[in-house]
Amino acid sequence: MTGFMLSSQTLGLGANAFVAGGSVSISIGSGPVTTGTTLTANVSGLEGGETVTYQWLKGGSPISGATSASYAPTIGTDGLTEGDWISVQFTVDGVAQTVPAARTLLFSAPTATGGLANQSFVRDSGAATLDASSDFTFAGTGTYSITPAVANVSIDSAGLITFDNNEIDPQTGTTVTVRLADANDSTRFAESSFSLDITLAPPTANIEINDFLYTPPTDGQGAILRVGFSHGGGDELVFDAASVNEPGIVNNGNLDTQTGGTNVLEYFRITDFQSEQDYVVTGLTSASDAADAFIIRINEVNNGGTSGIFTAITGVSGLDFTAPAFSAAEVGNVANTTVRVTATEALYGTTTAADWVLAGATITAASLTPGNDYVDLTLSAAASDSDDFSGDLDFTGTNITDVAGNAFPTFADQDVTNNVSPPASGFATASDLFETGTITSTEVSDTMDIGTPSADREVLFLVGMEGNNGKAAGFDFTVNGTSHEGGPNELASNFQSNATAIGFNVPVAAGTTATVGLTQGTSGSSTANTIIAIPHTGSVVDSVTDYEVLGDPLTQTITTASGGTLHILLFGRDESFDNGTITITDPSGATLETTIVAANDIQSGEHPSNTNSGRAYVKLENTSTGTTTINLATTATSPSRWNMIAVALDN
Repeated sequence: MTGFMLSSQTLGLGANAFVAGGSVSISIGSGPVTTGTTLTANVSGLEGGETVTYQWLKGGSPISGATSASYAPTIGTDGLTEGDWISVQFTVDGVAQTVPAARTLLFSAPTATGGLANQSFVRDSGAATLDASSDFTFAGTGTYSITPAVANVSIDSAGLITFDNNEIDPQTGTTVTVRLADANDSTRFAESSFSLDITLAPPTANIEINDFLYTPPTDGQGAILRVGFSHGGGDELVFDAASVNEPGIVNNGNLDTQTGGTNVLEYFRITDFQSEQDYVVTGLTSASDAADAFIIRINEVNNGGTSGIFTAITGVSGLDFTAPAFSAAEVGNVANTTVRVTATEALYGTTTAADWVLAGATITAASLTPGNDYVDLTLSAAASDSDDFSGDLDFTGTNITDVAGNAFPTFADQDVTNNVSPPASGFATASDLFETGTITSTEVSDTMDIGTPSADREVLFLVGMEGNNGKAAGFDFTVNGTSHEGGPNELASNFQSNATAIGFNVPVAAGTTATVGLTQGTSGSSTANTIIAIPHTGSVVDSVTDYEVLGDPLTQTITTASGGTLHILLFGRDESFDNGTITITDPSGATLETTIVAANDIQSGEHPSNTNSGRAYVKLENTSTGTTTINLATTATSPSRWNMIAVALDN
């Protein structure tokens, strides 16, 4: 029979490879391997004379150049990183053998110095932290934990321990163990421990100040302070004070830091402070150093008890225990939109509109300047002389005090005295504006008396003339005999073949009877002359005359720099004017007026002597800043033509 021989090639059966006469195997050890540690491939089962090769592997892939029997895998070289699997592929006489189990490449195990300091906290003192990471050394990825867990003590991934002292129970000598474990092998860890004590806070005992004695300084002798107080606690006390000239302003933060404040002469602090004991103020050593007042406070050093802040008036050797009180409230003294609330002494602190209520009005702002004895309240709308605010003012704020910290008390149903002046007399009514303001004569010239104002006013005149050549040669418009034709007080004008429209804005002095004269052109034959006069305290923001063809509306935009009362004057020709509509849109887009005949129109309709002419006056209260759009149109078959519009603003 023909014989055969087994070659030296491995048959690849199981963990060991068989060769002629036996099996071969390799070992590189087991378990994680620390970076930089040398691994050696130990081959067994060889008969001798075989050729063996090696190829070290990372995660099953060859590591370039690692072909010796020994290899020291090092993180950061050969592309190796923490957690890589390291093994070796070997061949015997060119035949690949079974790869042994891989080993995990890790950094050196974590270590700890055991140097964490013991911790002690007071219950309800808020959260506290401890950085434990500084006690550990580990180059790899680790996981921190408290082992075993301690209630209300936690640690984050960076090793920062947080103590929730508002929730943690009182305890003494609790061992807190911090563990840092290798994230790739939790059996590799280091621990460091410390002791934790949680105690209850001692009771707070506030200090009750009873009296204050001040001896002013003389040349060579400092000022002397003595404070009498009661204190039921056993904690040490510290006295903080500031000498000030009124109105001195010092708060707790100023006393804590011994800095800041207003009109402060000197800060000083006395530790281990005792009741009824004389203390010399070293900074006040001459008569010229005398202060108006001292602002003082006594605190417990540890337990939080306090006297609060008091002002000691040096001139009377006493303490200010008297709270400021409401004295009066008035509207119209500062402005018709301002209510001034006066107190019995200087006020400090803050206040807002939400602290105040005035029945029948809206308060939009409250202003308090520290050291003033009043608060100014701003109203959204000006008060009139007829408003009654008796028993209407309430205050609910909590942040106003006097300089000594005594609270300004809340109150309800206080009177507000109305000092708003009544409106100026003279052409202030609807009838004045229209009936006496209409020249009905068909003669070339006419005059009218529009009344006597009680204060200096400006008067906006809107002149409309229906007929031929109204503003022809020889036309004039006078107030008290002064011509304004073509002068600086003449506003825009428009002349058409059958109508003239022109505006004037003329000052009229208080006590002056304003007489208006209208002289038509030499060839004029106007039969429906209309003068509309409106006094105002602001300035004319626009005056426009406009000629419109039959059926077309008049549109004008008026831009105002501030809010106030808009006086809108209109004039037009044709009988359908009183059937017209007017739409006025304020800067917010809201429609303010939709028809000429409305409650706040003083008058509209046909001219009394010529039904072909119409006029209207619209007053809009409390308009806002921005652009107001005015559209005038008619609905009849013969719409108004030769329309004019003029606007004045009271602000």
